[in-house]
Amino acid sequence: MEYKEMIAEIRKLDYIKDDATADAAIKAVLGILVSNLDMQKAGEFLEDMPKPLTMEKMRGRRQRPLKISTAEYVREVSEQFNLPEAQSCELVSKVLHMAKDFLDPETVEDMEASLPPGMERDAGKSLDVGRFAKPLIYVILTSILRI
Repeated sequence: MEYKEMIAEIRKLDYIKDDATADAAIKAVLGILVSNLDMQKAGEFLEDMPKPLTMEKMRGRRQRPLKISTAEYVREVSEQFNLPEAQSCELVSKVLHMAKDFLDPETVEDMEASLPPGMERDAGKSLDVGRFAKPLIYVILTSILRI
């Protein structure tokens, strides 16, 4: 899948009106993810992503990971794109699922190994409003790892 195809997929969402918004949404969702990973994991993740999704664009100069909750993650996307939380959750889940297609299988395995005991059983579930109690990174990882 090329980056243009990612944009086209996000454009299929009724509330994403143009390519520029789709591009901004992809970068926002993945930027928040990358900002919540340590530098090594962020680098491994972005290494497999299409060229427009670079460390500089996704994380900037931030050296330490952010520590935000899942609710804050979704709220940030909601605010940036003026979306209800349900649509933000759908957008986040769709972007993360597409991102998984770019990842090297070893990167996916490393990320899956980072899940705490018992979380691997949640790997088939997608991000939704009802899962706000889960720590952000684990919700994101389970979204990426869903099949």
